[in-house]
Amino acid sequence: MCGERVLTTPDYWAYLKIAEGCSNCCTYCAIPSIRGAFRSRGEESIVEEAKTLAEQGVKELVLIAQDVSSYGIDLYGEYRLAHLLNLLCGIDGIEWIRLLYCYPDKITDELIDTMASQPKVLHYIDLPLQHADDSILKAMNRHSSAEETREVIRKLRERMPDIVIRTTFIVGFPGESDEDFEQTLDIVRRVGYIQAFSFKYSKRPGTPAALMPEQVEEKIKRQRLDILQELLSGMQLKFNRECLGKTMPVLFEYKGRRAGQLVGRTPYMQNIHVEIGKEFLNQIVDIKVTEAATSSLSGACTTLNNKAS
Repeated sequence: MCGERVLTTPDYWAYLKIAEGCSNCCTYCAIPSIRGAFRSRGEESIVEEAKTLAEQGVKELVLIAQDVSSYGIDLYGEYRLAHLLNLLCGIDGIEWIRLLYCYPDKITDELIDTMASQPKVLHYIDLPLQHADDSILKAMNRHSSAEETREVIRKLRERMPDIVIRTTFIVGFPGESDEDFEQTLDIVRRVGYIQAFSFKYSKRPGTPAALMPEQVEEKIKRQRLDILQELLSGMQLKFNRECLGKTMPVLFEYKGRRAGQLVGRTPYMQNIHVEIGKEFLNQIVDIKVTEAATSSLSGACTTLNNKAS
């Protein structure tokens, strides 16, 4: 590591970057031309930084890169994210490990087994799909078909029935027809994404997609985005309601608007409001969900026999 790590997040969680750059070369994305090819950090460097963060009181590590699932392929000749997770799980003080930005074609059986067997690895994964029509995926230079993606999700849910899959969709990519857009709506309904970010396609100078014919009108992109977001919002509400009565660990982050209230996050990135003492800030506490809305939950502390330290 060069220089001392500066923690810009709250004291109790931190991003841990495990690689730089990207070699996927999606046709809408300028990152490879800006940041260069994918380059993994060495395992020793990552583990050293994670230990330092744990000593500073960090409880949650969020592993990030442009493509976390490619970790190790350039240094070790194989995907090594599962091995890295096992090393990080052995660090005292770290309680949660979260994965962002994984690509379906690089989700190995070994990685799924590790996520399922290591208690510190949250059953939460970010799989940015972008679209569900194979012709659009090909034009985007994505490396997984819609069916291959569904198969990966099937494997993830088979080993971890409670896993939450976060994703990203782009609407209005050049050449996208109404029928193509319906494919995205269909996969959302079939897979049941609980959390998703959706965007209108916009040109990025220097990218192949910016020069493609059949650019979609702005009005149509807006209409499609509204339809998709309404569908996703309904799924978020449905999932939140399914959590009613369940007890789950919550990492409390800040004081709520009402006196005596704290706001925390569940392993599934849901905000939850709880009447609980301020001494539990930055701690993980078991909470029973008592109310559910689209954007947040409410809950009650079921016991003080928790992970607070």
